[in-house]
Amino acid sequence: EIIGDPIGHSMSPAIHNAAFAEMGIDYLYVPFRVKKEGLSKAIQGMRALNIRGLSVTIPHKVAVIPLLNELDPLAERISAVNTIVNDDGVLTGYPGFVKLLNQFLPAATDEVYSYLK
Repeated sequence: EIIGDPIGHSMSPAIHNAAFAEMGIDYLYVPFRVKKEGLSKAIQGMRALNIRGLSVTIPHKVAVIPLLNELDPLAERISAVNTIVNDDGVLTGYPGFVKLLNQFLPAATDEVYSYLK
């Protein structure tokens, strides 16, 4: 699942669903338009429905942080998340793309991170 507003621009559902089909996995990646005022309820719903993971896009990458239980250290550093993992109701935010960038470009400076926020 991916949440955002707007959400129609996101290629994530098409990419993920094609990968699931190719691998023969019976999963479905669904986009949900979540307006700013509905963000808290959407995150409560993630817990209530035991949704294991959620992608986050604009405008919620920063606003969702106070609704989470934990943050990955890099997510804390850049003050943004685009992935939430649900471990038995404990929600942890991760920076996703930025974490991969850091893994492959360890010499990236704080200035680079500031542009990615």
